[in-house]
Order: sequence, then structure tokens, then C-alpha cells
Amino acid sequence: MKYILSVLLILSVITVSKYADATTPKLLLHMNSSFGDSSLSSHGVAVNGPEISTAQPLPNFGGASGLFDGAGDHLEIEDSNDFYFDGDFTIHMFLKLTSLGVYQTVYRQSDGGRLSNGPNYIDINISDVNRIIFQSDVAGSNSVHWHVASPGFIAGQWQHIAIVREGDNWSCFVDGDSKMLTLASGSYSNSLPDVSSKLWIGSGVNGDLNGWLDDVVIVKGEALWNTNFTPPVSETQPEVQNGAPETQPGGIATPQLLLHMNSAPFEDSSVSGHDVTASDAQINTEQPLSNFGGASGLFDGAGDYLTIPDSDEFHFNCDFTMHMFLKLTSLGVNQTVYRQSDGGRLSNGPNYVNIYISNINRIIFQSDVAGSNSVHWHVASPGFIAGQWQHIAIVREGNSWYCFVDGEAKPITLASGSYSNALANVASDLWIGSGVDGDLNGRLDDFVIVKGEALWNTNFTPPTSETQQGEVSMLSSAYQRGADPTSAVLEAALGPFTPLSYQPSSTPGYGDGTIWYPDPADVSGPFAAIVVCPGYAEGDKQIDWLGARLASNGFVVITISTNNGDDKADSRKTQQLLALNTIITENNTAGSPISGLVDADRVGLIGHSLGGAGALMASINNTWIDAVVPIASRNSLINGSFDQPYEDVKADSLVIACEDDLIAQVDTHALLYYNSLPNDKAFLEISGDNHFCGNTGHGHEILLGKYIISWMKIYLDLDLRYQKYLSGPEHDADYPGVEISRYFDSGIHCVN
Repeated sequence: MKYILSVLLILSVITVSKYADATTPKLLLHMNSSFGDSSLSSHGVAVNGPEISTAQPLPNFGGASGLFDGAGDHLEIEDSNDFYFDGDFTIHMFLKLTSLGVYQTVYRQSDGGRLSNGPNYIDINISDVNRIIFQSDVAGSNSVHWHVASPGFIAGQWQHIAIVREGDNWSCFVDGDSKMLTLASGSYSNSLPDVSSKLWIGSGVNGDLNGWLDDVVIVKGEALWNTNFTPPVSETQPEVQNGAPETQPGGIATPQLLLHMNSAPFEDSSVSGHDVTASDAQINTEQPLSNFGGASGLFDGAGDYLTIPDSDEFHFNCDFTMHMFLKLTSLGVNQTVYRQSDGGRLSNGPNYVNIYISNINRIIFQSDVAGSNSVHWHVASPGFIAGQWQHIAIVREGNSWYCFVDGEAKPITLASGSYSNALANVASDLWIGSGVDGDLNGRLDDFVIVKGEALWNTNFTPPTSETQQGEVSMLSSAYQRGADPTSAVLEAALGPFTPLSYQPSSTPGYGDGTIWYPDPADVSGPFAAIVVCPGYAEGDKQIDWLGARLASNGFVVITISTNNGDDKADSRKTQQLLALNTIITENNTAGSPISGLVDADRVGLIGHSLGGAGALMASINNTWIDAVVPIASRNSLINGSFDQPYEDVKADSLVIACEDDLIAQVDTHALLYYNSLPNDKAFLEISGDNHFCGNTGHGHEILLGKYIISWMKIYLDLDLRYQKYLSGPEHDADYPGVEISRYFDSGIHCVN
């Protein structure tokens, strides 16, 4: 999800963006009530046509934006040394294009004027084939000319654009996702010109901007990002903390263990209320952590510890976060922080999880499963300082692991096992402060375990006050709709909401379509958007069973037919994105049946055969597609490998196969897809049916509907109530079974 922290497959050394230090913008256009510059530079801005519009604001960005009509509207700012990029720089903004397919200037300086290239100029534009183009000439010679061939623009949707230079390295990000640059001429190492001209925004020799702008920012002297990131979620400030606000544990997650250690006895303040037994550990008020209750837990290094009875909440079968404040009295000896072992506190059994600080002051994480190393890693240089409070956080997000000390990511070294391996489900007590690797000598405070959520995946500011109990997890409830699901509801022909449908008046770029949506009288929006595309020689009738079923469970869906029955996967990719644009257009059109009902930030694609391959292709390096379901997908193979980089698919994918498929044989298509996909994924094979097992009338609508709805509920609606249908007892009732011949997933669905 776009606001779920992205799964960055970083396996040994954690790379983080430079999204941490305060930065002063040289230009900052909020466009809330005027076009004035809110930066400390306060540049004068002359307005030539554009308007402040409240019609289609970017949420949390002041309720308005700048509207440019595509017919000469532009802003004009006097020349300044702030716009001479003689080193690192960042230009970023939010952009909502009304239309595509024509040249549109975003940023321009030229000593030949707005409408003519002089010998020195800088020009950023969107081309007629929807490329992002950066051009700069110095003294009449090409300095740096590059383009992004596939930025993934969607008309009518807010998207964040960032252009960054760091030394000789250039980056272009769309919605926080790094895009591939192609150098057209010049060199990435060349200097940019010092242009003696005004700065124009929205108009230039390469055409005029047709759309909205918001939060336009120029930062000189700093490359804010050099790896994928989460775009800002609120307005940039004149002196800003770069990037999205730091995640604080008190407002985003429900702790499964929360030890404040403020007063005796030791108690768990989480809603779980685990029993805590202290063995000589004490509550101490002598060296408290400021703003954390005036006391902490004191462990003397000679056998002091806490015991907490075993619980499934300590089985980390998914994403998790463990964080705490620690003040070590001494260094240079082994000191256990966290331990579970079925061999006991002082002996390693075949299954254990152990976190300790070594005698050479490393942070060491170890887990064995059935006597074999599962995940063993260490941080060689955490930077411990005896006698000083420090915040420690250990985070797993998919196959990525992070260790933060005082909010800074530390490089992790894998000693044995694999970052992708499952952790042990240990049948033992949990011990804090003592274990086979020695006893803790120091103080602990605000010890927190969160199961099911990775709170951080980039540098952050540690908490400044106690974590609170009973917080409602945004990741599990923000878009939740309806009563708690049951198997009976999911297996019914229709869900709890009445499905309505209509055919849009225009379906530009694809065959035709039907839009399905929940009756607003039954449930309030906004709802996630899903496109369903048929396969080779098929029309929408082969896949339209999904329209009513998904709509009646709380989604806006368009089922489409393609221009031609023999359209290839790449064409079906484009047609699915155009169909998505139809939903967005209808959502933004007053009087449309779905006006205001769609959340365009939550998007899923479903396709059969070539339509499924097109859905996956649409998600390659595109973070704005959140979930895909390819059904019996097929695409071209070259020497046994796909002709597309499916390892770069950003969506979470439910791969559905048909056991007796002779058109897209399972082992060389569906399984090959599944094995190449990097993020959350599941593989479901329908027993004893052919290539068309997912189509209308093949008798699997009940089972497939249950799994597809659950997948979309989890990854579009972030509704974790549906996890039990993908793994756990409710899933076990389906598999193994008559209809399912194989089922497996990436093992990170968290079932509490």
C-alpha cells in the first residue's frame, strides 16, 4: 500500500534515503489562497492566468491547489542565485494532469525567453508520449539531456514528482518510486547553466501545463532522496523535516506487549494484559528517562529478569517491531535482552529466538527452527555508550530486516540462515533481561512489541513520550467496511451490499466496460478501485461474475473487453490503465453515479490469461498499483524466462492457476510468475480444471470469490479481519480439499 511502508528488499546493508535532516527550501509554493512563496527567501511571484482552485484539492495540503488551463497559464519568478544549481539539488511537487499526450512545461529558465531556447537554459517538461524530459544547455551546447520513458502518469490523479541530483548521480521519482533515466545527450557529470532569466512554471517553448500543481519545492544544496521513499503526506514547511512525518508508535499500532516500568509491580499496559513476574529486577527512580513516567526497570547483571507466559502474540510469523529504551551500566560482556527457548532460559532448545548484546558490543539476533539456523544476524557497530539512554528498534518487514539505534538504521550482517526464513513458534515463557548469553546490566524503559506491523523502514526520530495502550491500528481499520466477515458471507453469490452497475458513456482506448459499485444507501465510501480484464479471444462476459461479487463486498469495479480479442499482454496492460482512468474520471465528474465514491490511492487489477499478464506488467516498478490477481496468466517466454522483469512488480499478488491448463502450463507460467514476485504473494491452484477455471460458469466462483475478495480486502482496504481466510483455521477448512490442489504463500500474513 502507498502508506504502508514499502517492502525494500535490502538483504545485508541497509540503505536509507537522506530523508532525515532539516532542510530550508529556496522556493515553496503552497498554493492555498495565493501563489506567494512561503520559503524564507520570499521570492516575488507574478501570476499570468492560473487560479487558486478548491475543486480537486490534495488531501491534507491546505484545501486548494494551482489550476493551469493548458493555454498559456504560468507563474513568473524573478531570477535568483537560488535557482542556479551548481551542486546537489531537489525539485519536487504534486501534479495532477488533466490530460496526457501533449507537451506540457513544468519548469523553465532560458536566456532566450519563455518561448525560445537561448544558449543557456533549463527545461523540465512532459512530452507528447508522456515522458518526463530534463534538458539543459550551457553556451549553446547540450549539458545534460535525459528522459524517463515510462513515468506511469495517470490523468486525473495526484502524483508526486521529484527530480534529484547528488554529485554525478541523477534520480527521478514518481510517487516515491525511482524511475529509469535514459541519457539523450551531454553527460550526467556536466555543470548546469547559471541562467540570467526569469523562472517560469507552467509554460514554455515545449507547451503549457494542463492540470493542477501543489506544494512546489526547490531545495538547493541537498539531494533529499537517493532511494525509494514515501511521499510527503502534509505540506512542506519553510524549514522542514524531510519526507513523510516520522512514524510514532503511539498513533499507528496496537502493542501486544507494553512495559512502562513506572511503578511496582512490573505490569503489561497493553490491551493484552500479559502477566509479568519479576525475578529480582526492580522499579528504580534514580536515573529516569525524561518524560517517561519518572522510573525505569533496573537489572543488576546477576540474574535479574522478567518472565511472561507464552503467547501466540510472541510468534512472529509476519512483520513485527520490537523497540525499547536501554541504558547499559557496562559494556564488554554478553547481556541478554529478549529470549524464548523450548530448552529453557539457560539452554538453547531446537526452537528459540534470542536477542543479546555481545562481549564486543554487537547487537545479535538469533532464531533456530527445529534445530537449524533460521535467521542469525548482527550489527557490528551499534554505537553503544555506557550510562546513556538509547533507543533500540528491531523491525522485520517482509524479507527486509532493520535495526535502528537512536532512530538511525545500522548495517546488518547475515551470519547464517536467510532473511526470508520463518521464525520459530517457541512453546516457552518469554524472558527479558536474562538468558544463556548472559544477564542484562542496566536499565530498560518503554519496552514495546508490535506484531503485524513494521513501524519504521527509514531513519526516524525516536519517541519522546510513553507509548500508549489500546491504540487502534490504522493498518487494520482505516477502510474497514461492514460487519465481521464469515465464510457464509464470502461464499454467497453477493456480499452484504447491493451491487449497482452502469456503462460509462465513453471508454477511450479499450473496448467497452461496465462499472459496478456498492449502493451508497447501504455503505459509505470512498472505495478502492479494481479493473478486471479478460484473456485472449474473450469479452467481459467471461469475467463479469467478479463485478457484482466485488462491488457487493465494497469495491468499485470496471469489467472490460479489449479492443481486439487477440490484443497482446502489453496492450492489455495499457487498456487496464485506461479503464482505471475511466473510473477516476467518473469519480471526478459531478452527476456520475460514482461521483466521489472512489479512493484512487487504492487500486487493484485482476486479469485472466493475457489480461493477468497485463495486470502484472502494469505493476512493474509502479507503486500505485497495490494488488493484482493474475488468473491462469500467460506471456512470452525466452529460453525459459519471461520477457518482462516481473521481479520488479510492486503489487502484492495472488497468483491463481488451473491444474490441467494446457495453454499456460502451471510450472512454466503461474509458478514462474509466483517465484519471481518480490512482495506479499500467494499461489492457489484449482484442481482438475483447464485454462478457463476462473471464468464465468466454470463452477469455482464460490471458492475463487472468497480468496480474491479476501486478498483485495487485506491489500486495498487494509482489513486484517480477512487474513484468516488466507492462512489459519478458516483457510485450513478449504485446503487440502476437492477444489484446491496446491496452496502456499510467502508466509507473512499475520494471524493473531
